Amino acid sequence: FGQLVAYWQRPGELSQEIQCLRQLYDCCGQIIEGCDAALWQDAIIAEEQYLLGHISVAKALMKPFLQGPLDQEDGQQRAIIALFLLPRIALFEKNMDDFAQCQRVCQRLLDIVTDDLLLTDLKITSAFVSCLLEEPSEKQSEIHEQLELLNRHPSLYDTFMSLRHRILLTMRKYQQLQLILDPQTLEGDSPVATMRKLYDSILLAIVEEQLGKMDKAKVFFAKALAMAEPDQVVMPFAEHALFCPQCLEWARQKQEHADFMAKVDAFSLEQVPVIKPVEDALTPREQFIINMVSQGKTNQEIAKALNIAEITVKKRLSQLYHRFGVTNRTGLIHKFRGKA
Repeated sequence: FGQLVAYWQRPGELSQEIQCLRQLYDCCGQIIEGCDAALWQDAIIAEEQYLLGHISVAKALMKPFLQGPLDQEDGQQRAIIALFLLPRIALFEKNMDDFAQCQRVCQRLLDIVTDDLLLTDLKITSAFVSCLLEEPSEKQSEIHEQLELLNRHPSLYDTFMSLRHRILLTMRKYQQLQLILDPQTLEGDSPVATMRKLYDSILLAIVEEQLGKMDKAKVFFAKALAMAEPDQVVMPFAEHALFCPQCLEWARQKQEHADFMAKVDAFSLEQVPVIKPVEDALTPREQFIINMVSQGKTNQEIAKALNIAEITVKKRLSQLYHRFGVTNRTGLIHKFRGKA
C-alpha cells in the first residue's frame, strides 16, 4: 500500500517508522533541489491516517495533491499518488462528486502522461479503483495478464499484485487466488513487508471462508488481526468486509477483538448510511449508480464517472428496475428512500 508497503516492517512500530520516513524526507528536502519535503511528508501521514480510519484527515492532506499542474511530471506523480487513496475515501463517504472528480483527473492524466513508468502506475491505480466497484473491465483483465510489467517496472510489484488479487477477488475466482497466495510469506522470518502480509492474510481468510473451510479461515484472519491490532490498522479489514462476513462475525464475538472490530464496522461498506432496499444488499457499484441517480445525474454523466459505456448504464438501471419492481428512475429513488 503506497510508501508504507516498504517502510512498515514491524507490527506495533508503525508510528516510529513513520517518523523515520519523515526524517528521510527532511534530508531529501535539504540535499535535493526542488524536493518539497513537507508535501511528501503529508503523503505518508495521509496513508497512515487512512489506515487508522481517520479518513477525513487523510482526505484533507491528499486533496492538495490533485491541485498541482497536471502538465508537469511532478504534478502528474502527485496526482497519481492521490488517486490511489482519495477514491477509496470517496466510496466510504458515499461522496459521488469526489469520486467523479477523481475519475475526471484520471482520464485527463491518461490523455497527457508520457512517462512509461508513470503511465503504467496510473493504469494500475485506475484499474484498482474500478475494482472497488466490483466490475472488472476488459482493460483490467488485460493488465492482469500483462505480467511482463513486473519485470519492466519492479518498483510497481506490490501495487500490481494488489490489483491482481483484487481482480480475482472481484471475479470470485477464489481457487485461482489461492494458488497465487503463498502462506509461507506470512511467517515471522519472511522478508515480505508487514503491509503485504496483512493484506495477504485477509485474502487467504476470504478464500478459505468462501471455499467453506472456516477453521482455516479463522487461522489466517487471526494472523491478520495480530498484525493490525497493535497499530489499530482497521481499513484493510473494512475494504474487504463484503467478502468475509463469517470471519468478521467470529472476530466480533471474541472479547479481545471487540473494540478493534467496532472500529472496522464503522467503515464497512455495508455499515455506511446509504439508502438501500430491504429486499437485498447492493454491491458498491450498484450503490454508486443509485446514489448518482438520486443526485439527478444523467446516464451519460454516470457512464463518464464509471468509465463505462452509456448503454451499460442503461442496462444496469433496467436490471435494477426489474429487481426492485419499479419502472423508472423516480420509482427507484422512492424505493430507496423507503417511500414506495
